[in-house]
Amino acid sequence: MQTHELHQEYLKLTNKVLPQMASEQCLPIRFNHCFQRVILNTLFQDCWYNHLDRNSKLPAYRQLSEDQLRQANAIAQSMIDSSQTGNQLNWQSLVYRGKINRSKITSNV
Repeated sequence: MQTHELHQEYLKLTNKVLPQMASEQCLPIRFNHCFQRVILNTLFQDCWYNHLDRNSKLPAYRQLSEDQLRQANAIAQSMIDSSQTGNQLNWQSLVYRGKINRSKITSNV
């Protein structure tokens, strides 16, 4: 897949597939930007804006390398394959952002 195709796949997964799945399954996150946050934080194992330029005119996904895009799409696919994985990644993403304490992950997942 070329970079353009990887971008299109990322947008399809985060703007359409994941939000639709979330509404059908009553997942705790449901908006595209929430899925993108989880995917990027998982990709970097940290808060994504520590690795990409938040103030860039380019959106975060356009700042990713081809390899990172492939990984991001694989993370999105893993969330589609298992809502449990999506829930775990969401909790971990919140830890990366300092929104919850790491100890809450084991008690809530």
